[in-house]
Amino acid sequence: MTYILGLKYKGFTSIISDSRISSPNCASNSGLKVGILFPGCIYGISGSSQSGRQFIQDARLVVGHTQDVQENWDRFMNHASKYSSPPSTPFKVLLSSRATGTPILYVFDSLSGLKQVVVDEGWFSIGSGGPILDPFIDKLASTLHKWIHQETLGALYPYVFCLRLGILSNVVDQTY
Repeated sequence: MTYILGLKYKGFTSIISDSRISSPNCASNSGLKVGILFPGCIYGISGSSQSGRQFIQDARLVVGHTQDVQENWDRFMNHASKYSSPPSTPFKVLLSSRATGTPILYVFDSLSGLKQVVVDEGWFSIGSGGPILDPFIDKLASTLHKWIHQETLGALYPYVFCLRLGILSNVVDQTY
């Protein structure tokens, strides 16, 4: 089960994931599914982890090492538009790019390409854990929205989701 959560709040985005890796031979809470694609762009991978990691590695080679966020994003979009992956190993990548100044969420689907996700303030998820974890995250987001005006909560907003997702991942793992 994989769960990637994109949060957008007050002009900031966060991408959080569970750490569960499952395969026919083994399962563990040791997966690294999120990272920095390049300065100004973060990501989270769901689906075939091997194909997803290869896509990220290829994208990093194409983007290079420039500090120009817009140039990096343009190179990445060009790479994503030409990328082909075997249909037998599909994956999705949730991305947040600040190429335009304000962070924008996108999803790259290995089968259908890159699309922008419209989230003004709130959350968006990808991954097989969605049917199980989305209701919990939705309830948490609704509860936090009542207190969102408090400055302390604003600073802690992504961490609250991260903590709750970690707890839910372990509880769901033990009950299924």
